[in-house]
Amino acid sequence: MLRSWNKILIMPDKTEKLNLLWKTAVVISFLLYYSGIVFIFINCRKYILKNQRRIILTYHRVNNDISDVEMTVKPEHFMKQMSYLVLKYHVVSLDQLIFKTNMQQQQRDIVAITFDDGYADNFHFAFPVLREKRLPATIFLISDMIGRIEKRMLTLCQIKKMQVQGISFGSHTCSHPILTEISLELAKDEIQRSKKDLELLIGKKVECFAYPKGKKNHYNSAIKNELIKCGYKFAVTMENGSVNDRLDFFEVPRLGIRDVPLFVFKTRLSGIFESSLFFIVRKLLKST
Repeated sequence: MLRSWNKILIMPDKTEKLNLLWKTAVVISFLLYYSGIVFIFINCRKYILKNQRRIILTYHRVNNDISDVEMTVKPEHFMKQMSYLVLKYHVVSLDQLIFKTNMQQQQRDIVAITFDDGYADNFHFAFPVLREKRLPATIFLISDMIGRIEKRMLTLCQIKKMQVQGISFGSHTCSHPILTEISLELAKDEIQRSKKDLELLIGKKVECFAYPKGKKNHYNSAIKNELIKCGYKFAVTMENGSVNDRLDFFEVPRLGIRDVPLFVFKTRLSGIFESSLFFIVRKLLKST
């Protein structure tokens, strides 16, 4: 326990970049996890309330350079997180989770894994772990950035190798603009052209979309309608939360994952921060 706590305190290169709310969340996670409250909460939710969670995790980069702490997870931490998922969760493809296909009723919570942007380190560091543990995942690609080696993005060859091993791909636009900050015509082009280009490249239909940035002010009804017209089946956001039966298929929530000690990861996935009491507090602090 002390070792995990010390890891937070002796990493100034990371903690200096974390905002106060995130630091507070880490401290609260520590207290909740090591007090046993998280364990009690999970068991009450699953076995008394019969509430099974369906959650989508969002990653961006997996490498040893954590200069961008909000975007990057260290490979060693990613391995531990995936090992924990294999042990405690039922990991399925994104399509299966959203449409509840091929999922038998069970006590384990259900998880899908996603990556945004399409960085090459997804291939070098994340993919070997996913392949070893036989975990499906979806990567949302910025179509105009594919093969941009100077930007450290995935190449078509890497995408093809992952595709053969069960990794799926979706659209994250052509150039990653915030869609509500450009004209609707430009937004339509980003949505339509990225789908067309990706389908030509990977040889499969592209039916899922991830909004750039992905908060509520980054998409609207006009954007959602355009996605429907183009033939997308669903779109994922960066709004926190789990997937439920009242789901709007074009506002699918996800949980963003940072480079954190494993106890924070476990607490984050438990659902305790989405419970009624914590949700009210988070809304007041504008940290939802």
